[in-house]
Amino acid sequence: MAIGIKEQLRLAALHSYHVLDTRPEPFFDDMVRDLARVARVPISLISLVDADRQWFKARTGLSATETERRISFCTFAVERDEDFLIVPDAARDPRFADSPLVTGAPHIRFYAGRVLKTPLGQNIGTINIIDTRPRQELSESIKDRMTAYSQQIIATFDRHRADRIFTEARRTSQGNDPAGGARQYIGGARSLR
Repeated sequence: MAIGIKEQLRLAALHSYHVLDTRPEPFFDDMVRDLARVARVPISLISLVDADRQWFKARTGLSATETERRISFCTFAVERDEDFLIVPDAARDPRFADSPLVTGAPHIRFYAGRVLKTPLGQNIGTINIIDTRPRQELSESIKDRMTAYSQQIIATFDRHRADRIFTEARRTSQGNDPAGGARQYIGGARSLR
């Protein structure tokens, strides 16, 4: 099945970070643990939405490392043009009521996801909190924390990508000029303007 240009660009942005299927990192694990504690929920995740799955870069309260994209709440979040997706009671929401994530384990009732938006505007995933009980509200302080964390996640992904590009450029540099490859990369980027 063909996918649209917007989805192609979104997937290209996600894949450019080379973060899928990487090892857990304490920096991200600490975020989801803190968010679960402050929001008083059993589950918090950093979810990245790939072509056919959502993969969890960090998780607390859930043993699974990924789920099918077609049943993920995060898919709805990344396909919207809003920063948050909040579902007060998934069992009463027609989009989610029949989902195996609602009717079975982990028995999601409340979901709040803050989109992870790249600097170019692609929504690649969410940082989210999940409860097994319905909730009517999400406090502004929790929203602010989720927003701050989402920005830190993207900034960290961007730094890792820049480090990887620099390292690759250094490896391919010629002669005794260790920054030659990086200058070549930067010069090539400037010529595209």
